[in-house]
Amino acid sequence: MHQDDSHPVVCISWDHAQAYCAWLGRETGQCYGLLTEAQWEQACRAGGQGRWSFGDDEARLGDCAWYAGNATDGTHPVGEKAANAWQLHDMHGHVWEWCADWLDQHTYRRRTAPTDGAAASRGDHRGDAAAGHIVESTGPETGSLRVVRGGAWHYDADYCRSACRYAYEPSNRNYNLGFRLSRTVWLGTLTLLPLAGGSAAPGLSHRRIDAVPRLHPPVRADHRALRRHVRPR
Repeated sequence: MHQDDSHPVVCISWDHAQAYCAWLGRETGQCYGLLTEAQWEQACRAGGQGRWSFGDDEARLGDCAWYAGNATDGTHPVGEKAANAWQLHDMHGHVWEWCADWLDQHTYRRRTAPTDGAAASRGDHRGDAAAGHIVESTGPETGSLRVVRGGAWHYDADYCRSACRYAYEPSNRNYNLGFRLSRTVWLGTLTLLPLAGGSAAPGLSHRRIDAVPRLHPPVRADHRALRRHVRPR
């Protein structure tokens, strides 16, 4: 399989992806990590409720994804396919992306909100993955498999759906496994000033606004720091 510096990095385990996130955070002073499964699905759907971010028409998947129907013999440069409504590329297909969560086989029964009737009626043998979308932000505290999302270049269209779930052991590395960085940023700090006469507040106070994840493209193979700090076992 051909790989160059414009392609997504592959053959990286969950353990090594986490190690890279931790190293990058120390180097930059920023908060980097993997998305939770709920965050990943929200980002992939980008407000949509269909099988894919653009709806239910499988004929359009080739415009947005590298998958078994068009990828031929391997990965391609990052960002060549159309972005979703939130301007995120490669959320469908290309490489499976590690999520932070342990696998919960019954996530869609316990942690979902229903979608429209058509979506709910489709059924799915991989964990009721068409029955709704995940609304809780974290998965189980323990497990043996880590969740991957998105599908990959040699998987068919069904595996590239927004709701499709797969999982591997955290130490697993193969040619269709990659990851996407998430950087948590503070939206701002609210400063409350005293009103005239000081009746409402005796002085300044500050309240930190909730943190939100900011997504990055799939990590590319040209990250020298990744190769330097995350070495195969």
